[in-house]
Amino acid sequence: MKKQSKSTQSAQPQQGFFQNKRLQLILISVFVFFMYARIVSYEYIGLDDTTLIETNYKFIKNFNNVPTAFTKHVMYSGTALDSEKDYYRPMLTLSFMIDAHIAGNAKPRWYHFSNILYHLTACLLLFALLYRLKVNSIAIFLLTLLFSIHPVVDQAVAWIPGRNDTLLAIFVLSSFIFLLKYIETKENKDLVWHIVFFGCALFTKENGIMLSVLCLGYLGFYARDSFKSTWSKLVLGYLLFIIPWFFLRKAAIEGSTTDNSLHAALSNFLNNVPFILQYIGKAILPFNLSVMCMMEDVNYIQVIIALLIIAAAIFLSKNKRWFFILFGIAWFLIFLAPSFSARLVEGLEHRLYVPIIGFIILTAETDWMKNLSISDKKTWIVPAIYIAALVWITNSRLEIFKTRFNFNTSAMQTSAYSVVPCVNLAGDYDIVGKQNQAIEMYKIALKRDSVYGIIHPNNRVSYYYILHDNLGVIYLSKQMYKEAEQEFVLASKQGDLYAIYHIANVYSKTGRVEQAVPLWKKVITQQPNQPDFKDVYLRLAQYAKDKKDTTSFNYYISEFKKHDY
Repeated sequence: MKKQSKSTQSAQPQQGFFQNKRLQLILISVFVFFMYARIVSYEYIGLDDTTLIETNYKFIKNFNNVPTAFTKHVMYSGTALDSEKDYYRPMLTLSFMIDAHIAGNAKPRWYHFSNILYHLTACLLLFALLYRLKVNSIAIFLLTLLFSIHPVVDQAVAWIPGRNDTLLAIFVLSSFIFLLKYIETKENKDLVWHIVFFGCALFTKENGIMLSVLCLGYLGFYARDSFKSTWSKLVLGYLLFIIPWFFLRKAAIEGSTTDNSLHAALSNFLNNVPFILQYIGKAILPFNLSVMCMMEDVNYIQVIIALLIIAAAIFLSKNKRWFFILFGIAWFLIFLAPSFSARLVEGLEHRLYVPIIGFIILTAETDWMKNLSISDKKTWIVPAIYIAALVWITNSRLEIFKTRFNFNTSAMQTSAYSVVPCVNLAGDYDIVGKQNQAIEMYKIALKRDSVYGIIHPNNRVSYYYILHDNLGVIYLSKQMYKEAEQEFVLASKQGDLYAIYHIANVYSKTGRVEQAVPLWKKVITQQPNQPDFKDVYLRLAQYAKDKKDTTSFNYYISEFKKHDY
C-alpha cells in the first residue's frame, strides 16, 4: 500500500472536522458557553428586567396565568395599576414563567443562564439553516461562530428582556427550516410545523408577521412549483394565527398612552428610517457601539465603508447566486422595518439580532466564503482576523451589562444625545444616597432633552416634566424647599398629579397647609385608588381634626380603611 504524504495526512482530519456536523455543533456550544458564562453572575440593570421579573414575580410564578399572558400586555402584573401597555409579548412572558418555575425565585442568575441557552439554540438553528441552503461547509461553521459572538447580539444575550429577539430568531429560523424541508419532501407535516412556528414568532414580537411576507416571496421567486400548490394553504395557515393575534393584541394594549394608529405608524416609519444607516454600519463594522444610541450618533464614515464592503463583496464574487444575495438583503430589511413604525427614540442594538441573519446569508454567497479551502490557508486570513476582532470586542463589552451603573454609564458616555441613561443613572445615584451626583445627572438629562427637542420637534418623547418632578423630589428630601417648589411648579404645568401631590407636600412642610388642602383633594379625586397617594387621606383627616370637622375626619379615615391601606 502506498504511504500517504504528510500533507495529505494532515488535511484529512481537518477536512473530516468540517464534514462532522456533531463535532462542529459541540464546539460551537462550548464556545458560546465560554464566551457568555460570566453573565450568569450579572445583576439586573433596571431596564424593564426588574419590572418583568421582580415586580411581576407573583404573576409569572403561577402557571395558571398562562392564558392571561395571551390577553394582557407584557408589563401586566395582575393589578389594575399597570400603566405601560405598549407591548404585547406573550411568548416572552411564558419564557419568564418557565424560568420562575425552575428557579423558584426572582434572582437574576437562572434568567441569565436561560438567555445563554436561548442564544445557543438560535446559533444551532442558524447552522442548520445554512446547511439546508447548501453553503460551503467551512463557511457554515465560521458564519455560525461569527453570529454567536457578534457584538450587536450581546445585548440580546446579556440583557434579560433582550431574549425576546432571541426567541423571535428561534421561531423564525425553525419556521423557515421547515418550509425548506417541505419544499424538498412535500410532506404536509412539515408545512404544519412551519405555520406553527410562524404563530410562535408572531406571538413573540410584531416583527414576526414579516416572516409570512418573506416566505411567500421565497416560494414565489425561488420555488415556483411549490408556490402554485401551496400559497393558498400558507395564507390560510398564516391567517389562523394573524386574526386572533390582531384582536388579542388590540385588547391587550388598549389604554396605551402611545398612539398605535396606522397614521402614527407610517409617520414614525418615515422619521425613523435614517436609523437603518446605523444598523448597517454596526452590522458590518461594529466599532461605534452604544446600548442606547440616538439617530444623531450615526458615524457616516463607518456607514460608507460598510456599504463599500458589501458592494465589493457582492460584485467581486464570480460564483454567486443572485437570488440569495437579494434574499439576504430582503431578510435584513424586512425584519428591521417594523421597528421603525414605533416611536423609536433609542436605536437599541438587540433589534439587529434577527435582521443580521440576512447579512449572514448574503455573506455566505460571496467568494470570501465560497472559496474557503483547507488546502489554501490564505483564504482564512480575512475571516479569521474579523472573527478574532469580534471576539475581542464582545469579550471587552460584556462588562457593560454587569451592573446597572455600568450599563447606564456606558449608555450615557457613548451617546451625546440620549436622555434615558442620564435619568436612570440619576435614579441609581439617588438610591445609594449620592444625591448631589443625582442632581447633576438630572441637569444633564434636562439639557439633552432640550437639545433633542429642538432637533426633532415633531418626533420626540419629552422627559421635561418627569425630570423636573424627580429633581424636585431630591431637593425635597434634602429639605431644599424653595428649589423643590420651583421644580414641582415646572413639572405640574401639564397637570401631572404626582407633581401636584409634591407641591402640596412642600406647602405642608413650609406651613402653608391651607394651600395644600385643595391640591390634596384634587389628587385623590382624580386618582382615589393610587397607593402612592394613600397618605393624603390621613393628611386630610388630620387637617379636618385640627379644624374640629368630625364629619370630614370620619370620611377620610373610612376611605383610608376602605382602600385596605
